[in-house]
Amino acid sequence: MYFNLMDLLRKTGMVGESRFINKSGDKENRVKITAVRWAEGEGQEKPIQKEAVYVLPLSGQFIMESLDLYEKAGCTGVVLIGDKLGSYREYKGRMAVAEAVSAMSPVEIAQALCDVVIQECQDSYREIVDTNRYLSNNTLNRHNIVEMLEYFKGLMKNPVAVFDRMFHCLAATDEFLKDLICLRTLPNKVSLDSKYLTRYFVRQRVSLHVEGTQREYTMISFPISFQGKVKAFLSIPQIYQKVEGLDYPKMEITASAIMAELKHEFALQMAEERNIDSFFYNLIHRKNPDLEELKEQARLFGFKNDRPFITIIFCVECQGEILDAPLSLSSMLRPSKEEKMFLTVKKCVEDMGEPVLTGYVNGKIMALLETDSMEAQGVLHIKECCKKVKKAFKVQFTKSKVQIGVGSGEKDLSKICKSYENAKRAVSYGRLLYGEETDYIVEYKDTVLLKLIGSMGDQEELKNLVPPGLYFIQEYDKAHNSRLLDTITVYFEYNCNLRQSADVMNIHYKTMAYRMNQIYEICKTDFSESDTKLHYALGIKILGLLRDVDKEK
Repeated sequence: MYFNLMDLLRKTGMVGESRFINKSGDKENRVKITAVRWAEGEGQEKPIQKEAVYVLPLSGQFIMESLDLYEKAGCTGVVLIGDKLGSYREYKGRMAVAEAVSAMSPVEIAQALCDVVIQECQDSYREIVDTNRYLSNNTLNRHNIVEMLEYFKGLMKNPVAVFDRMFHCLAATDEFLKDLICLRTLPNKVSLDSKYLTRYFVRQRVSLHVEGTQREYTMISFPISFQGKVKAFLSIPQIYQKVEGLDYPKMEITASAIMAELKHEFALQMAEERNIDSFFYNLIHRKNPDLEELKEQARLFGFKNDRPFITIIFCVECQGEILDAPLSLSSMLRPSKEEKMFLTVKKCVEDMGEPVLTGYVNGKIMALLETDSMEAQGVLHIKECCKKVKKAFKVQFTKSKVQIGVGSGEKDLSKICKSYENAKRAVSYGRLLYGEETDYIVEYKDTVLLKLIGSMGDQEELKNLVPPGLYFIQEYDKAHNSRLLDTITVYFEYNCNLRQSADVMNIHYKTMAYRMNQIYEICKTDFSESDTKLHYALGIKILGLLRDVDKEK
């Protein structure tokens, strides 16, 4: 990596006065350092390491001759340490040479420099990883495009980036990502009629803050057009080297190849979005749709058409700032909140590993999911995904609201509209139960209970519907750290079947029977009467919903 040698010396806290003894002052910028070593005296028993900085004592008459030896060996630079600055003639070599005043020995200075370099490398690496992760989640940053960018970087001898029309970064080489720390301003408007427009590219001015100094650079940008409009720019910020004497036709051919690949990505992305919107419209709003046509479209989207489908509606709002964007990204490089919200939902549902489509329906984000089963395990999988969406929004936005409705499972594609309507009902009943400003996840299977809750005057009336025996079980669990309430919940979910309930809870059949006997004794009933069964089944559902409400508060 490249470092400012003077900055490194100051960061050690061990150096007082310091200066370069090179003739050219630009040696202080971008010194490549892979290691820091120390050397005592003239003799060198170990081979000098290339691209390393060596720390020597500032004394004796051998210094200039010794510096020549270090440079011939491929050393990056030398730091001379003493109790005062020396009176040496200027060093005219290419190697960076500095002298500094310090009471510490060369060994201590070398160790401190090494620690600083390691920390700087870790920070820079973390920045690159964070930015790459951020870009890859939000852009057209495909592997083949990155490979082409790397090739183009070698041709241009400069970092390369791709910007959209508003100069949000779509893809970039690592060198450019490092310099995002310095990037402060980018043009937010480009006139293709500009006098700077040549046959091959547009010239723009970029302002960068590098090492405390603001500098301007010329950025070359190749317009990427799609459907007759400029959609993006392939850009080369001239940060490291000036672009002089290049083979412009060759450069244009290479840029054209990259732009063709980017246009291909744009076309595919836009076509896919249009097809998904059309597919959702046909499923939800079209009367008497052609079922065979729907099945063929579903097959093209990866659905197998032999498993239940379910819809999930995500009502999301974000008023705060985006948190997960690296601090080095300027505000113009960040996607809009709407884009970020959609991509956050899309990534979470796609991580489920099930065939899924995400799009917009009536201004809300909707996911269509094909699942193995609508039984307890399948529903639990969906609910875990919804919880992941809520968590992701809390991590990525300073202030957000996530309200999720899970529709009913439907085996026939032509009945997806029913699942969609049920998901809408779940959202509505959720607002009734939890309030307008609270996060929640509501499944349609709970809406009968939510209607009941909506008809009650307050939650105290609702609590009166819960059998006293369930409250006794709750108190027993708290006192004995047991799971009797979970046990009776599973027992009623599986139609009072002991063996199925034991399998679901992953316990032995006899253990399940023992727990149920405990429950009979606590509740003073054996659930043999149908009214008692109904009362307890309803009470378990109400108790579960009330617990969820308490958790959200």
